[in-house]
Amino acid sequence: MRGWRRSLSRRPRRMRGWRRSLSRRPRRMRGWRRSLSRRPRRMRGWRRSLSRRPRRMRGWGAGWRLEQKAAENERLAEELEQKAAENERLAEELEQKAAENERLAEELEQKAAENERLAEELEQKAAENERLAEELEQKAAENERLAEELEQKAAENERLAEELEQKAAENERLAEELEQKAAENERLAESLSRRRGGGGGGGE
Repeated sequence: MRGWRRSLSRRPRRMRGWRRSLSRRPRRMRGWRRSLSRRPRRMRGWRRSLSRRPRRMRGWGAGWRLEQKAAENERLAEELEQKAAENERLAEELEQKAAENERLAEELEQKAAENERLAEELEQKAAENERLAEELEQKAAENERLAEELEQKAAENERLAEELEQKAAENERLAEELEQKAAENERLAESLSRRRGGGGGGGE
């Protein structure tokens, strides 16, 4: 897309200059049309002299044929002048068309540059989206790993809670046994004290 775009603005001068050749053609190529309507009077008068001279001067011989030739030449000159005017009009239209084509080529070149810029931006956006997708995938994998670790931690905490509950039950059982032992010891101590007290009175 970039190569053909440069061909519009960098085409050879010999391809671009033909449009200017219509408006800058030499005067010798442009002035022949005006020479029919603006030629000197001494060159135009001979044509009128054939049709407007007195009849006694024209006669019926070669002068009459010469007059017909002059009339034919006049008609052909008018047609030639009309053709030249038509050619000049067509040349102006061609010059306008060439200018329009050049303007459209410039617009096309600008559109191509704009499209190229948008394509580069789109490519950058696609690369950015791909990078973000990779980061998102990495984040998802990290989150999945952390979720697995969290699940393992929850299982570990649940196991520890069960062990703690068992330890608490064991401690409660030991506390009850200790309390029973303490009560038994207290009872034995009282019994021993009573025995010692009774034995001492009998000895006296």
